[in-house]
Amino acid sequence: MTAIHCIKILGKWLVRAGMVLPFLVTGCATGPPALMAAHTPPGALYLAEVTGVPEGMITRNNIVNDTRVYQWLLSSGIADEDIVDGSLERGRIYCCGGPNDGGGATFFYKPPEISVNPGDIIEIRAGSKVVSKHSAQNRINIATRRILTYEERKTDTLCRWNPDNPALWQRVLYCDWMLSEGWIQEDRWYNTPWYTSPARELISEGGSSGSL
Repeated sequence: MTAIHCIKILGKWLVRAGMVLPFLVTGCATGPPALMAAHTPPGALYLAEVTGVPEGMITRNNIVNDTRVYQWLLSSGIADEDIVDGSLERGRIYCCGGPNDGGGATFFYKPPEISVNPGDIIEIRAGSKVVSKHSAQNRINIATRRILTYEERKTDTLCRWNPDNPALWQRVLYCDWMLSEGWIQEDRWYNTPWYTSPARELISEGGSSGSL
């Protein structure tokens, strides 16, 4: 058994035991902003649970006054008139509680035609990896559709936090239709989000579940 294999086994055991290592919580100091690809490949589709509007980014003025974020939005193909109050939202990839709840946060742009509220499950297209903090080539995460509302989740069990153990901190969203629609989960020593490639999404429109 190789050292890497042993580390993977140990890591999965720690996650299942509800433990977490510091670098999983804080990430690298040079890591990508939460508005860009961090937990999946660039351009991939992944799911998150909406947690609300990021503090300090509630209004259009807040967004426009942050020149870097505003430029990233424009360079991602988003028109100025489509940047409004509540255009930026925050979600979580990992659940629930503990340090991973914050460490697994993702930020994304919400197009005007998509309505979301805290507790909804949404699909997001990952942005680019960071070229540089000031590069016009940066692309941000963008919501593509709402999968389930908070109210629908009370009776619809197709999508849920997995593994089904509320005591764990690093659970990820899983839907019963994912495997049949080509979604994958990378085999790492810690739990990773399910995602599907951009090519698959373009062919299948991202799946048959969910709505705008």
